[in-house]
Amino acid sequence: MIRQWGINQKDINNEILIFATTDQGVRNNVVRIAVGQGPEGNYSNGKLGRMLDEYMMPSLENGDYIRAFTHVVDEIQAEEGSE
Repeated sequence: MIRQWGINQKDINNEILIFATTDQGVRNNVVRIAVGQGPEGNYSNGKLGRMLDEYMMPSLENGDYIRAFTHVVDEIQAEEGSE
């Protein structure tokens, strides 16, 4: 999905895509974080799931989409700065 949408810096593969649907009905929406090959080793499925659960889902459930994305992006930036 990431490469098809052209999200990356050529030859670096440092992309991270945060994707969420909001109009599929209660408990039917899709929320995912897709990580490119560059940072992939730093993000296990468990770590990504925790990020979604702790930093994104509470705000999404309240309909605050901006805060949801802001919180998870802030956490990814903190992770990237610490590595």
